[in-house]
Amino acid sequence: MASIIGVETLQHTNGTTAATIDSSGNVGSFSPKMPAWNQIGIPNAPSGNSAIVWNSGNTGSFAKHGCTYNSSTGVVTVPVAGLYMVHFNIVCREQTAGNTITIQIEKSTDSGSTFADATAASYSVLEQAESASRWRTLSKTIILDLGASDQIRIKNDSSETWEVPSNDHVGGNFSGYLIGAS
Repeated sequence: MASIIGVETLQHTNGTTAATIDSSGNVGSFSPKMPAWNQIGIPNAPSGNSAIVWNSGNTGSFAKHGCTYNSSTGVVTVPVAGLYMVHFNIVCREQTAGNTITIQIEKSTDSGSTFADATAASYSVLEQAESASRWRTLSKTIILDLGASDQIRIKNDSSETWEVPSNDHVGGNFSGYLIGAS
């Protein structure tokens, strides 16, 4: 036998609203909000074999709903376990023709002291520079299974410093958000 329950608001016993249902049956106002971040621009040329530090002062940059961004290390910490859509986009050029630009998504293996490739398949982005003056856009989007308090970053895995645009608002972005349970 089917049952009908008439509800406009779902709440926790402490009174916190979990969801609302409008007169058309649309569900909205989910809580908790989905963790997300978006860091825009690279203010300094990323040194070889080092983390990329994004311009968290950009007005479009944010870390919300439990995510934190460390503007000194370029590290994002996620608040809850789950599957995260992670993306980076970088505009850069190699300083020496013939060198390779390598960018890697890394995850901390010990609460921030040591980082390693965040993917079992080593999803690095590589590009051989035919000329030192050619600007290129490198990007990667991947789904990562992260644990609560996991830390991730983007690394210049090349041996050489490469150049980014002088206007740090156009150097690229590092973003991600929780898409669901693992």
